[in-house]
Amino acid sequence: GRVMVRIGFLARVLAAAAVATAALLLPGLPDLAAAALAGALFLGVGQLIGMLPRELREALGPRGMLARREE
Repeated sequence: GRVMVRIGFLARVLAAAAVATAALLLPGLPDLAAAALAGALFLGVGQLIGMLPRELREALGPRGMLARREE
């Protein structure tokens, strides 16, 4: 079937990608460090502007992956 993506979501992805691209333009930064910084910026900005789905926000939040689990 058809998959529809809302224009508002695409605008948020574009905004996060634009900020993340700035890390790749820093002179003298090793490629691996630039890629890691770009990824962190993309996720950080995405979380701030509401691009990430609720499930991913919960996983990355204080009660997410790093929280101590009851066994």
